[in-house]
Amino acid sequence: MDEKRTDTEQSSELLGSEGSRAEEVSAGDSQSTQEISSYADTRKEENLKVESQRSSITEDDKQKQISAYVSMALEEDIIAFNGIELKKKYPKTYKELAEYIAEKAKFPAEEVDEEMPLGILLYSPRSVLFNFFDSKKIFLNVHGSDAYWKWSIDPNESSNPFKNRSFAEYEGFIQAFTRYEYA
Repeated sequence: MDEKRTDTEQSSELLGSEGSRAEEVSAGDSQSTQEISSYADTRKEENLKVESQRSSITEDDKQKQISAYVSMALEEDIIAFNGIELKKKYPKTYKELAEYIAEKAKFPAEEVDEEMPLGILLYSPRSVLFNFFDSKKIFLNVHGSDAYWKWSIDPNESSNPFKNRSFAEYEGFIQAFTRYEYA
């Protein structure tokens, strides 16, 4: 009689085993959720540590580090700007540049912290500055070849020559900051 079970008995048995499998899957999902939650908590802790380290650097130390990097970069013909100095010297232009960066990055302006424009000015300022100043109708042109480079903003203007493009761009952007700030 054991061999001849009714459909109901077989269905109950199958559902029972499926129910156990569902409980296993549910337990597995719960474990995955716990692992994800644990990972997220670990990431939060790591981010807090980084923030703590970042905030433990004094503004003076930060300024020194940025100045040292800019000096080294320019010695290697790499264009880089000290955003802290630009912010002090050209506050209106710097503020609008930060807003421009936020807009282009599709961030709300209040979510753009000090680090974003500083990083861009330090590591990859060219395209952002050309586009920013173009949007403000200050058109910086840099032209030359080999060891003879000049910049101009107005059509009948030409700077003194520079030994490379990076120096000409650097000085041209400083002039663009000055013109926009005091226009």
